[in-house]
Amino acid sequence: MGDMGEFFQIYKENHEKRVAKTPDRVSYAIDKLKQHNIKYVLRDGSIGYFQCHRKADDKIIQFWAGTGKIYGYDIRGINNLIKLCESKKHK
Repeated sequence: MGDMGEFFQIYKENHEKRVAKTPDRVSYAIDKLKQHNIKYVLRDGSIGYFQCHRKADDKIIQFWAGTGKIYGYDIRGINNLIKLCESKKHK
């Protein structure tokens, strides 16, 4: 039973370290989106949840800066989000 307690303690510490980086990731994402003139709304800064607009058709693409998750896609990260938002293709 002691091993499970240690596991959860380590998990909790790692989770807290990851979450602590979210504000920096949000700031970085905002800077990158502004540089590329991509319209966005920061819906929840505590988890880094953005709604971004694709330039070609104004479609909303959901993005979480804390994890890099792009909803509905198998790719991650701000640079991939920018490529999607600037793409001419409708996916």
